Amino acid sequence: MTVPTARHDQYNDREKSLFLAFELSHRNWKLGMTVGFGQKARERDVPAGDLLRLTEEIRLAKKRFGLSPSAPVYSCYEAGRDRFWLHRALSEMSVENVIVDPASIEVPRRKRRAKTDRLDVHQLLRLLLRYQMGEKKVWSVVRVPSVAAEDNRHLHRELAELKRERTRQINRIKGLLIGVGVRQSLRWRRDFPALMRGIGANGAWLLAMEFFSWRDLRNRHQVGALAGLTPTPHSSGETGREQGISKAGNRHIRAIAIELAWCWLRFQPQSQLSQWYQQRFGGGSSRLRRIGIVALARKLLIALWRWVDQSMLPAGAKLKTA
Repeated sequence: MTVPTARHDQYNDREKSLFLAFELSHRNWKLGMTVGFGQKARERDVPAGDLLRLTEEIRLAKKRFGLSPSAPVYSCYEAGRDRFWLHRALSEMSVENVIVDPASIEVPRRKRRAKTDRLDVHQLLRLLLRYQMGEKKVWSVVRVPSVAAEDNRHLHRELAELKRERTRQINRIKGLLIGVGVRQSLRWRRDFPALMRGIGANGAWLLAMEFFSWRDLRNRHQVGALAGLTPTPHSSGETGREQGISKAGNRHIRAIAIELAWCWLRFQPQSQLSQWYQQRFGGGSSRLRRIGIVALARKLLIALWRWVDQSMLPAGAKLKTA
């Protein structure tokens, strides 16, 4: 009888590949490397941002596991502060990398569980193996924008932050004036320009930069999920209830979608979407109307995606006259 080795070859269909997982931090990166299930992972720490040291560790790992220098390398790390620069650097090093949504990683449901960088990198490594073996739903992969698309996304986000700062300062000044008995009347403008009736320049810019200009959306389910407007049912046995929307998507799009939905009711009352809302929620309570506006926002995003992708104007909608 032969003694079994530490490497279980029957579970490894991709022995000629190196799998690499990152646990990123401000000072150090913890690396976990292996060639398949059953093989003890090789752990190393490198200074954060040191790509030369990273290249050397990949070379040493290939030598340690008996791989050729040209063997493919598959890697992953969680989306965070480092964003996309590391992904682009790995791509230049011929490493096939994926960025993982941290909220999509499965965790034990115990009340207390151990959490360290070492445990996290081992878990990422196991999930990477499952993902590369064909289990694509083991986590959610973040789509990496181009450099130009990423730069364009910062403009409206900085503008939104400046608007919030302006609101804070205005409220502070109003509070100081009221404290000494000075009050002012508020005037609302109603002559805002619009590209399409119900969608203004700010909304159109945000939809384009965050959603429609660079993302490859394939169906309406991806549109709703990316905005975090999908339902989250909780059904087990005889118990069933709705927990509300997931809020797992782009918060900027979710906020503007709700705002555009209210504007759509006002500026597009004859559209099919507005009539659906009025029939379903128009005669209900204020709480029911607020719930309905979320459903309308999701339908509106899907309709706009079809307009951009397939040139299908939302039914009953009217464009702004020249």
